[in-house]
Amino acid sequence: MPAGGYTRMFERILRHTNIKVMLQTQWHEIREMIPFRRVIYTGPIDEFFDYRFGRLRYRSLRFEHVTLDREMAPNLSPL
Repeated sequence: MPAGGYTRMFERILRHTNIKVMLQTQWHEIREMIPFRRVIYTGPIDEFFDYRFGRLRYRSLRFEHVTLDREMAPNLSPL
């Protein structure tokens, strides 16, 4: 654990003059305006690459709930 805790660590990181936090910002609208060597992008990876491979399927999960007509189902892990 960092001295002072993670909150203090992130407060110090975000106060650094070389770091600019941009919330509620669309990447495709600003990427040409911002000079950078490295970027931490936290949005959907397919959006970062302009959907060149379409919308990636990993972005959605589909849960199927099944009700078995049994008194007790076998002890299985969810898939």
